[in-house]
Amino acid sequence: MPTRETFPDGVPCWVDLTSSDTAAAADFYGGLLGWGAEDLGPGYGHYTKFLADGLAVGGMIGNSEASGFPDGWVTYFATADVRALTERASLAEAEIMRAKLTVRTIVVQNNKRAAASRRRLKSYEEVTGDPESG
Repeated sequence: MPTRETFPDGVPCWVDLTSSDTAAAADFYGGLLGWGAEDLGPGYGHYTKFLADGLAVGGMIGNSEASGFPDGWVTYFATADVRALTERASLAEAEIMRAKLTVRTIVVQNNKRAAASRRRLKSYEEVTGDPESG
Protein backbone atom coordinates (compact mmCIF):
# COMPACT_ATOMS: atom_id res chain seq x y z
CA MET A 1 0.00 0.00 0.00
CA PRO A 2 1.41 3.43 -0.89
CA THR A 3 2.09 5.79 2.00
CA ARG A 4 2.29 9.56 2.16
CA GLU A 5 3.82 12.03 4.55
CA THR A 6 1.77 15.06 3.50
CA PHE A 7 -1.62 15.72 1.96
CA PRO A 8 -2.51 18.40 -0.58
CA ASP A 9 -5.25 20.83 0.43
CA GLY A 10 -8.72 19.35 0.11
CA VAL A 11 -7.61 15.72 0.21
CA PRO A 12 -9.19 13.44 2.84
CA CYS A 13 -6.42 12.70 5.34
CA TRP A 14 -8.13 10.77 8.17
CA VAL A 15 -11.43 9.16 9.11
CA ASP A 16 -12.95 8.52 12.53
CA LEU A 17 -15.87 6.27 13.36
CA THR A 18 -18.07 6.86 16.38
CA SER A 19 -19.74 3.56 17.26
CA SER A 20 -22.04 2.35 20.03
CA ASP A 21 -20.61 -1.18 19.50
CA THR A 22 -16.88 -0.84 18.91
CA ALA A 23 -16.21 -4.60 19.05
CA ALA A 24 -18.81 -5.31 16.35
CA ALA A 25 -17.55 -2.38 14.26
CA ALA A 26 -13.95 -3.59 14.51
CA ASP A 27 -15.05 -7.08 13.45
CA PHE A 28 -17.17 -5.72 10.60
CA TYR A 29 -14.50 -3.45 9.09
CA GLY A 30 -11.83 -6.05 9.75
CA GLY A 31 -13.79 -8.58 7.68
CA LEU A 32 -14.92 -6.09 5.02
CA LEU A 33 -11.68 -4.16 4.48
CA GLY A 34 -9.06 -6.34 6.11
CA TRP A 35 -8.35 -3.71 8.77
CA GLY A 36 -6.80 -4.55 12.11
CA ALA A 37 -7.89 -2.69 15.24
CA GLU A 38 -5.63 -1.52 18.08
CA ASP A 39 -7.31 -0.21 21.26
CA LEU A 40 -5.04 2.47 22.73
CA GLY A 41 -6.37 1.84 26.24
CA PRO A 42 -8.02 3.85 28.98
CA GLY A 43 -5.45 6.66 28.85
CA TYR A 44 -6.81 7.50 25.39
CA GLY A 45 -10.48 6.84 26.15
CA HIS A 46 -10.18 3.46 24.40
CA TYR A 47 -9.68 5.23 21.08
CA THR A 48 -9.01 2.50 18.54
CA LYS A 49 -6.69 2.84 15.54
CA PHE A 50 -7.71 1.02 12.37
CA LEU A 51 -4.67 -0.47 10.63
CA ALA A 52 -4.08 -1.62 7.06
CA ASP A 53 -0.79 -3.38 6.36
CA GLY A 54 0.32 -2.21 9.81
CA LEU A 55 -0.29 1.47 9.00
CA ALA A 56 -2.92 3.62 10.70
CA VAL A 57 -5.73 4.47 8.27
CA GLY A 58 -8.39 5.77 10.66
CA GLY A 59 -9.76 5.54 14.12
CA MET A 60 -12.80 4.76 16.22
CA ILE A 61 -14.23 5.91 19.53
CA GLY A 62 -17.12 4.52 21.54
CA ASN A 63 -20.50 6.21 21.56
CA SER A 64 -23.49 6.01 23.88
CA GLU A 65 -27.13 7.01 23.64
CA ALA A 66 -26.47 9.58 26.34
CA SER A 67 -24.12 11.49 24.01
CA GLY A 68 -27.04 12.54 21.81
CA PHE A 69 -24.94 11.96 18.71
CA PRO A 70 -25.59 9.25 16.14
CA ASP A 71 -23.00 6.65 15.22
CA GLY A 72 -21.20 7.61 12.04
CA TRP A 73 -18.06 8.51 10.17
CA VAL A 74 -16.21 11.83 10.21
CA THR A 75 -13.86 12.59 7.32
CA TYR A 76 -10.99 15.02 7.84
CA PHE A 77 -9.66 17.10 4.94
CA ALA A 78 -6.15 18.53 4.80
CA THR A 79 -5.58 22.27 4.66
CA ALA A 80 -2.49 24.40 5.06
CA ASP A 81 -4.57 27.41 6.16
CA VAL A 82 -7.36 26.68 8.64
CA ARG A 83 -8.33 30.34 8.93
CA ALA A 84 -8.82 30.74 5.16
CA LEU A 85 -10.75 27.47 4.97
CA THR A 86 -12.99 28.64 7.83
CA GLU A 87 -13.72 31.88 5.97
CA ARG A 88 -14.53 30.02 2.72
CA ALA A 89 -16.77 27.59 4.59
CA SER A 90 -18.65 30.47 6.22
CA LEU A 91 -19.16 32.13 2.84
CA ALA A 92 -20.52 28.81 1.56
CA GLU A 93 -23.06 28.91 4.42
CA ALA A 94 -21.52 25.98 6.30
CA GLU A 95 -22.04 25.84 10.04
CA ILE A 96 -18.75 26.40 11.85
CA MET A 97 -18.81 24.14 14.90
CA ARG A 98 -16.56 24.96 17.83
CA ALA A 99 -15.47 23.57 21.16
CA LYS A 100 -12.57 24.09 23.55
CA LEU A 101 -10.53 21.02 22.68
CA THR A 102 -7.11 21.48 21.16
CA VAL A 103 -6.92 19.56 17.92
CA ARG A 104 -5.14 20.84 14.87
CA THR A 105 -8.28 20.82 12.76
CA ILE A 106 -11.65 22.43 12.32
CA VAL A 107 -14.73 20.57 11.23
CA VAL A 108 -17.50 22.23 9.27
CA GLN A 109 -20.81 20.86 8.20
CA ASN A 110 -23.80 21.81 6.15
CA ASN A 111 -26.13 19.24 7.65
CA LYS A 112 -26.99 18.22 11.19
CA ARG A 113 -25.89 14.57 10.87
CA ALA A 114 -22.21 15.40 11.38
CA ALA A 115 -22.85 16.71 14.89
CA ALA A 116 -20.60 14.06 16.46
CA SER A 117 -17.66 16.07 15.15
CA ARG A 118 -18.14 18.70 17.86
CA ARG A 119 -15.89 16.86 20.26
CA ARG A 120 -12.88 17.10 17.95
CA LEU A 121 -12.68 20.85 17.29
CA LYS A 122 -10.47 23.72 18.30
CA SER A 123 -12.19 26.66 19.92
CA TYR A 124 -13.54 29.45 17.73
CA GLU A 125 -10.92 31.82 19.13
CA GLU A 126 -8.06 29.39 18.45
CA VAL A 127 -9.17 28.99 14.86
CA THR A 128 -10.12 32.57 14.00
CA GLY A 129 -8.15 34.62 16.52
CA ASP A 130 -11.47 36.31 17.39
CA PRO A 131 -12.34 36.15 21.11
CA GLU A 132 -16.07 36.49 20.32
CA SER A 133 -17.73 33.21 21.23
CA GLY A 134 -19.99 33.26 18.18
